[in-house]
Amino acid sequence: RNIHAAPHGGAAALDDADVLKRVCRAMDDAPQPPTSHSLAREASLVMAARVAQQLGFKSAEESALEALADVCRYYVNTLGRRAAANARHATRSDLALNDVLAALRQSPTAAT
Repeated sequence: RNIHAAPHGGAAALDDADVLKRVCRAMDDAPQPPTSHSLAREASLVMAARVAQQLGFKSAEESALEALADVCRYYVNTLGRRAAANARHATRSDLALNDVLAALRQSPTAAT
């Protein structure tokens, strides 16, 4: 299934509406209902295309967008786990903004 693919592995245009249509079409064509994992994957691909577009790129290879999407999903997942650990450390079961902010500060990529 191609979401952002161009012929022969070339770069595809980064049009928001086109990317979203392709994602929706791919989800509609799926043999079973989407899972949270597949929805996260599709949303991160749309996000990757938008980031590339905002940085001034007019097109991108599907593999580049997928790599960026994978990194973003990993980072958000890690951030979520750290935020949840912060909430547990504070003996709370509800996630608070401070938990997320602390997780951002604890991130190895946090600005110092």
